[in-house]
Amino acid sequence: MTVVLITGCSSGFGEGAALALARRGATVAAGVRDPARGAGLLQAAAAEGLPISLVTIDVRDEASVKAAVAEVEGRLGTIDVLVNNAGIQLIAPGELTAIADASAVLDTNVLGALRTMQAVLPAMRARGAGRIVNVTSGASFVAVPHMAMYAASKHALDAMSAAMATELIPFGITMATVAPGTFRTAIMDKGLLPRETYGYSAFAAAQCERHITDVEKAPTPEPVFAAIVAAALDAAPPLRTLVGRDVQGLAPVVAMHDSFQALFAPKA
Repeated sequence: MTVVLITGCSSGFGEGAALALARRGATVAAGVRDPARGAGLLQAAAAEGLPISLVTIDVRDEASVKAAVAEVEGRLGTIDVLVNNAGIQLIAPGELTAIADASAVLDTNVLGALRTMQAVLPAMRARGAGRIVNVTSGASFVAVPHMAMYAASKHALDAMSAAMATELIPFGITMATVAPGTFRTAIMDKGLLPRETYGYSAFAAAQCERHITDVEKAPTPEPVFAAIVAAALDAAPPLRTLVGRDVQGLAPVVAMHDSFQALFAPKA
C-alpha cells in the first residue's frame, strides 16, 4: 500500500486531500502542527474506515520535520509520496510588509517544503523511487498586487520544484506541482492581514477586501483534492497542473515554462 505524508492537514486543501488520498487506497500520515486541530479529520476518517493517522510536524522547524519523517517511517514504513501542502497567506502592499511577516511566509511556503523534501529524499534516492507533490498556486505565475510576498513565495516554490524535478530524474523520483486558483478554504483565517494596509491607498483597501470576498465566494475545493490525488498517485503526472477556471488562462504561460524546462532534462 502506498504511504503518503501530507503537510498542512488541519483544514482546507490538506484535510480534503488526505481523505481523498485514503479513499484512493493510500495510507496517509496527515501532518499538523497542533494535533487538536486534526480531530475533525480523524473523525471523518473513522466514519469511513480510512487509514489516516496524524503526525505532528512544524515545517519551519528542522528538528520537527526530521522527527515526523522518522515517526512515519517507523510506524508505517517507507514514505512513497510526500505532499507539501502547508502554507500561509499574506495580504499587504510590499512597502508595508513587516520583515517578520515576510520571513514567516517564505519560511513556511518555500523553506518548509525544502526541509520536508530534504528529509525524505535520501531514502527515496536509495530505493530509486518516490514522488513529491508541491502545492503551489496560480500566483506562481502572476505577480498579484497586495499579495507580493505570497506571490513571491509561490513563484519560488514553483521554480524550486521545476529545478529539482530535473535534478531527481536520474534517481527515479517524480516531482509534480498543483497550482490552484481561488477556492473556498480557511486560508484567510490562517493568513496575515496587516490592518494598516487599508490606509495605504483606496486601491489597496478595495483590493484587499476583494481578495477576502473572492475566497468567500469561490467554488468549493474538491477539484484541488482530485488534482493532488492524481499528482500523487497517477503513473505519469505532468510537472504542473492548473486547477480552477480562474487560472486556465495561464495555460500558455505554464506550457512555455514546461518547454524551457525540458531543455535541461538529462540525455538518455
